[in-house]
Amino acid sequence: MKERGIPFVFVTGYDAVTIPNGFESVPRLQKPLELRQILGAFSKLLTNADWAQAAADAAGS
Repeated sequence: MKERGIPFVFVTGYDAVTIPNGFESVPRLQKPLELRQILGAFSKLLTNADWAQAAADAAGS
């Protein structure tokens, strides 16, 4: 997903050290969590200009 420019969030009960190298910039939510945290994380992703441009580029191909 990262290579294709698709935004995503890690949701895990594990520590940040379990996230593979190269994914440090991907948002991570720690379980247990609340719906507002998920909505907030995805709201930030969807307003990210880089993602918006990648989506526009993908739609044009």
